[in-house]
Amino acid sequence: MKKLIIFLQLLNILLFSCQKQSKVMVENGNMKNNSIMSNEINILQKQLAKGLKATIGDAVDYQIEYTDEDLAIEGIILENILRKNGFKDITPTEFQSKVKSVFNREIDFSSNKNFLYLNNFSACDRTPIYYQNNGIDYNGMFLFKNNRLIAPLFTIPELIDYHKNYPDIINFEKKLPTEFNTNSGELVKVRKWMNEKDLQTDRYNNIQIIVARNKYLFNDSKADFVWLKGNDKDFLESLVKTFGYTMDNDLLEFVLKDNYKDESNLEVVLWNQLCDGNIKVNKEVFEIVKKWDAKDATLFSHKVQAAMNNMLKRMNEDKSISFINQAKALGLIAYYATKTNQDFYYRFFPLLNDPDFDAEFKKANYYNIPDFKEIYEDARYGGIGQAE
Repeated sequence: MKKLIIFLQLLNILLFSCQKQSKVMVENGNMKNNSIMSNEINILQKQLAKGLKATIGDAVDYQIEYTDEDLAIEGIILENILRKNGFKDITPTEFQSKVKSVFNREIDFSSNKNFLYLNNFSACDRTPIYYQNNGIDYNGMFLFKNNRLIAPLFTIPELIDYHKNYPDIINFEKKLPTEFNTNSGELVKVRKWMNEKDLQTDRYNNIQIIVARNKYLFNDSKADFVWLKGNDKDFLESLVKTFGYTMDNDLLEFVLKDNYKDESNLEVVLWNQLCDGNIKVNKEVFEIVKKWDAKDATLFSHKVQAAMNNMLKRMNEDKSISFINQAKALGLIAYYATKTNQDFYYRFFPLLNDPDFDAEFKKANYYNIPDFKEIYEDARYGGIGQAE
C-alpha cells in the first residue's frame, strides 16, 4: 500500500509539472484549440502512466482499462487523421443510415451516449468493453457518434507521434516508475510506450486500417475495399458473418468465395440469427452463385447439403433457437438452393421430408413466397412421388 501511495504521489507531481506546457504545434502546422490541447495532454499523461503493457506475477497480462475520456480524445484525433487522408465528411443522417444498414444499430443523436460498442464475437452483445483488442478475450470496435466514424479503442501513442507533438512529455515519461504494487500487494511491471521500437510502424498500420475502413464504409471507396481485401480480411468477413451485412455484392462475393468450401463457414454466410430472436436467410448469396461457373456452383450445392445436414443434427441439441426459426432457416435455404442449381433440384427439400416441417411450413404460409409450396411439394420426395 505504501509503495502504491508513493507511486500515485509521484504521478501527481509529474502530471502537475507537465501540465505547464500550453502552446504546442501540431503536425499540420496549425495551433490546436487550447482546451482540446490541454485535455489531450492530460489524457496522454494518464495513458503513458498506464504504459504500453503491464504484467503481474508470472508475466500474466494486467488488463489496462480505459474510459470514455480516452475515446473522446481518440475521436478528435481520428477526425483530423481521416480528413488528412481524403475522407469526405458525411452528414449525421448519412452516418445513421449506413450504421443501420451495415451493423443493424440505431443511432440516436438526441442521446448523450456518444460511443456504441460493436462486438466482433457477438453482434448482439452491446456491452461496451474498455480494454484493447487482443483477439482472444476482446475483439470489437466503437461507433463514434459525434465524430461519425468507427475504430477500435486506440491510445494517443498509437495514433500520433506524441514526442514530436509534445516534446516536454519526454521527460515526464522518463520519470514514470516501471513497477508498482496493487492494493493486494501484487507487483505490476509496466512497459513504457517510449521503449516500443516498433511503435512508428504500428502507428502507420493503425492509421491505414482506420482510414481504409471508414472510407470504404462511409465514402464507398472501391480502392480502399481492394486494400482491405489484401490487408484486413477479418474485418470484411465480420461485416457479413457477424453483422449479417449483404447489401454490397462485391463484399458478399469476396466473403462467400473465401468460405463456401467449408460447410461450417458457409452456414454462417447463409443465414444469421438477429438480435430480436428472428432469423434472416441471405438470399443474395444464391443470386451470386447463379452467375458462377458449373464447377464452383456444383461444389457450392454440395456444401449447402452438408451445412443443412449439420443443422439438422444440431436441432435436438441447440435449444437457443426455436423449432420455428430452425425450420424457417432450413426451409428458405432449401428453397433458394433448389432454384439456384437445377442439377440439385431433388437434393435439398428431401432432407426436410418430415411431418413437423410440413406442418410448420403450412403454418407459416410458406413464408409468403408464391412458388415455395409448389417447389417444396414437387421436390420433397426426391422426384419419385409420395408413397401410396
